[in-house]
Amino acid sequence: MANERQNQAYLLHLTDPHCHPILLLQKILNYSIHFNQLHSALSKHNTYQILIVTDTPTSKIDNDLVNFINSFDFPIIVKSSDYHTFVVNKTFLQKIKYHNQHEFIWKERNFQIVDNFIIDHLSSNAQEYYLKLSSEFQKNHIDKVIDAFTTYTFYQFYKKVNMNKVSIKFLVDSKFFLLNPQVILDDHVLGIKFFVDGTISSSTAWISMDKVNLFLDPKEVDEVIQIIQKNYVYLERIYLAFHCIGSQAFRFVMYSVLPKIIQVPNIILRIEHCTLMGKSEFNEIISLIQANKLNYRVYLVLNPESHEFTIDYLYRYKDFVGIGYGSDCPIFDLNLKQSIYNYIDGNLCKETKQKVIEYVFECNHRLFRKSD
Repeated sequence: MANERQNQAYLLHLTDPHCHPILLLQKILNYSIHFNQLHSALSKHNTYQILIVTDTPTSKIDNDLVNFINSFDFPIIVKSSDYHTFVVNKTFLQKIKYHNQHEFIWKERNFQIVDNFIIDHLSSNAQEYYLKLSSEFQKNHIDKVIDAFTTYTFYQFYKKVNMNKVSIKFLVDSKFFLLNPQVILDDHVLGIKFFVDGTISSSTAWISMDKVNLFLDPKEVDEVIQIIQKNYVYLERIYLAFHCIGSQAFRFVMYSVLPKIIQVPNIILRIEHCTLMGKSEFNEIISLIQANKLNYRVYLVLNPESHEFTIDYLYRYKDFVGIGYGSDCPIFDLNLKQSIYNYIDGNLCKETKQKVIEYVFECNHRLFRKSD
């Protein structure tokens, strides 16, 4: 343990290129709990202003759940693990004056309503809450953060605060960008975020050829690229980030997205998670990068989750592909110093480990740059 602390000592002023600050804030404020905690938390008669329940198995979304949350007189919002279904209680419906006071199970079309309600609640003390967030990041030596999925509503919250402690940059929701393309000119906006597939926990990762869980409309990607090419090619760097869990999702980005990005020199591709990227997929993308001279036009942004490769293995290809590392907090812990060591070969000497980790955090720094 002492050696590990020594290894980590030089990791100061970290940057976190993939996290979810507003979801972390909800957790800090005790507004958010995991589904597994729901019954025990409410049985203690805790006083909540609002309760957001995350990672709910879709199999648990039924009348029993509806009846249970309706027995409490404060707003409760239950989110499925793939974020495609919500269950809300009658107090929530009353608060927002929803047209159907008996519609408790919602699909993602109402995501914006839920977002608006939460942000309205948080906005009353936006600067104070920002400082709470900043304190949490600073405790972990993190001074720059990228919100990896900034909706229009989240963006409005951020615009209310003076970011005088920790700088928060944004990857904006693709639908938000298409309605407001000029947002890319905001110094805090680094790029645009797409979801190719869902999560392993809800079996929506696009893993096999015959099971297609394509969440995005490919035309959306085309439209975003066209807007950049027509109006913003003069900007030095714009990042297109793709949530990419399954091996087939990775192949989709390789063969359906990368060839289009090649045509627009100021677009940098971020592939998030890469959890199930296999060796064949990795070798193919390296070959594409070499063939098209795309060195450092592609970044793999890893998180504290299981991967096919150790980071030191990926480091061998540092001349071709960038390797970033983010917390994905609050899904995982915010402690980047601790978690990154789990993905490096434990048999490596201290000097080699340090060299690899310094490289990864240098890549993190690059992911915050809008110009070279």
